[in-house]
Amino acid sequence: MKRIILNFMRFAVAVLIVFGRSVHAHMSDNEHFVTPNPTLPNIKAAIDDMEAKAALAKNGSKQDKSNLKEARKKVVDLLRLSAWYVEGVAQGSENILISSGFELSKEPIPSQRDEFFILPGIGSGELIIGCIAFPKAGAYIWQVSASSILPAADKDWLFAGASTQRKANLKGYTPDTKLWFRVRPVTPDGLMEGSDPILFIIR
Repeated sequence: MKRIILNFMRFAVAVLIVFGRSVHAHMSDNEHFVTPNPTLPNIKAAIDDMEAKAALAKNGSKQDKSNLKEARKKVVDLLRLSAWYVEGVAQGSENILISSGFELSKEPIPSQRDEFFILPGIGSGELIIGCIAFPKAGAYIWQVSASSILPAADKDWLFAGASTQRKANLKGYTPDTKLWFRVRPVTPDGLMEGSDPILFIIR
């Protein structure tokens, strides 16, 4: 399936401003994105702030340039979170992904090559969760969070299951519920850091 590409993370400030405003315009009043996370006003405010700081940094001090760097990082972080939200809503629908204004991979990316992926299971409330094989991993811990925003701390994550294989079937979830999932491989060195989370709508 096609995925959003995060190439905007490398954009120059001037290009990032144009791109960010385009995404904001595409997602505004879009029937697919009812509760954007982050909110669209927050994204617009961050872009406006970056544009103002860019003007000051043109012939400004080192502090002005440092302020611009921080403002750019905030915009990139918000757009990255927004891209994850869009993918969670789209569930692979290319039309929904395109409507967001984000750029997509030119060729479909096979699911089995994704670092971490989720697919609907056979029955209601079921899902198939998996990831690429992690070097030296003897087990995989699957975690879930019902947080309304991207979970930032380990305490926000709950145990969802464990397996010795890089795929697992998880059951018992309420249909139409939005949940975050991630995986943490277990190696001889201990429990590894969690993967990038995916927002998934239970079917």
